[in-house]
This record gives sequence, structure tokens and C-alpha cells, in this order.
Amino acid sequence: MSYGCDTKEEATEKAEKLLSKMTTKGWKIRVWDNLGWHYALEHPCGMSLHVHEYGEKTSYMPYLSPDDHGGDCSIWHDPDQDADDPNEAVQKKIMYAQAYLEPYIQCIEKAEKMLYEDV
Repeated sequence: MSYGCDTKEEATEKAEKLLSKMTTKGWKIRVWDNLGWHYALEHPCGMSLHVHEYGEKTSYMPYLSPDDHGGDCSIWHDPDQDADDPNEAVQKKIMYAQAYLEPYIQCIEKAEKMLYEDV
């Protein structure tokens, strides 16, 4: 989420600058007012990319969710996924989610096999 934007125009300008840094396609800008103007990028895959500004320091935090609420699945939320580069942050999020889910995917595959085995 962005902080420090006094106007919609300022938030839109920052969002456009962020969008220009992205190496992947399909991102859309979202700008909204909630006690100040905020911005993020959203992707149809279920990911949103938020900006955290701390003085001169800017870091990027992606959120990944199958829901349309724009939040993050807390089971794979890790504050260490913040990155100085937005593309690196997205890559870290995907890798973290895959690593978290892999044991469950393997378990589900074994359970599905059990359904079709002769008893």
C-alpha cells in the first residue's frame, strides 16, 4: 500500500511509474482514497503489488489470494518477501507459495490414488 500521496494524481503518477518497472504483462493500476490516496498494481492471476515507503526507502510487497479481496493468504505471508525490486518481490512470493503448497499437493495426489486403487 502506498503512503504519502496527497492527491489522486500523485498516486496515479506513482502507480504508472511502478507499472513501467514491471517485466510481466497484465498488471492494472488501482488507486483509491482511504484517509489519503493509495495505489497498487493488480494482476488477474490473483496477485496485487503494494508499495511501502519509509522516508527514502521503498520496498514492494506482493499479495497473493484466490479471493477477490486483494489481501494475502496468511498461510504464506512472510514479511521477508519485501524486496527493493518489484519483480523480485513477485518472484519471491510465487516461490514461497509453491514451497508451502508442495507437501500438500503431494499428499492430495497420494490420497487421490488411494481412491482408485483396488482394495
